[in-house]
Amino acid sequence: MYSTSTTTQAGQLHSSKGTVAAYPRRPFRLVDAARPGSTFYNFRESLRQTVQERRADDIRAIAAPDIYLSFGPDITLDDLDIDNPDSVFWKHLERVVNAPCSPRDAIDNSQEWICSSASEVESIGQSGYDPYTDVFIVGESVNVRRAPGIHQAAVDVVSHEVVKTDPQGFEQLSEAQQQLLETNEGWRPIITPKGNRGFVSSRYAFSPIGYRAIFKQEGHRWIMAVFVIGD
Repeated sequence: MYSTSTTTQAGQLHSSKGTVAAYPRRPFRLVDAARPGSTFYNFRESLRQTVQERRADDIRAIAAPDIYLSFGPDITLDDLDIDNPDSVFWKHLERVVNAPCSPRDAIDNSQEWICSSASEVESIGQSGYDPYTDVFIVGESVNVRRAPGIHQAAVDVVSHEVVKTDPQGFEQLSEAQQQLLETNEGWRPIITPKGNRGFVSSRYAFSPIGYRAIFKQEGHRWIMAVFVIGD
């Protein structure tokens, strides 16, 4: 999906260097619309516990029979290795169910919710947001690091705003780091409005075409109808 890493002879990751052209700051707050006590909120709380405890059978129980898992060849939950508690699937799902969520219009008038709500940016494309290059920061005073890692020096700070992805930064990520990009353990390369290149914790950074899930209410139960990445 991304190009290979660039490392030194000692195997250490290069840090992002230099700056690029600055651009206007774009404040944007992704709000979690799930109201405490609502049926979806309660379902999501239960699902968070399921994910934390890695209960694969419970995931199968809420998965739609025709759950959509790929824009490419058809795959199943078994293909995602969900019986393995160390599978990256669980880390992807954990990030999704803890992201801001928003309701969607369903063609059959049922309730649908999508997590994360950054995925809905395509519906407001006329406002100038680009799902392929924009990254939504969820958090106040989020440090932008010189290189991936909490002990790296901070080069900038961003708060509840839209920033740009940095393709050059992707080239610096190892294959293992690329695999963790859509997890809370990952680091996303960005360009800040000041033009600084750096990395933010993926815990606070969401791409509209990153992993997202769509949940749908059927009668008195909720199901997971979609869990995909890409476009």
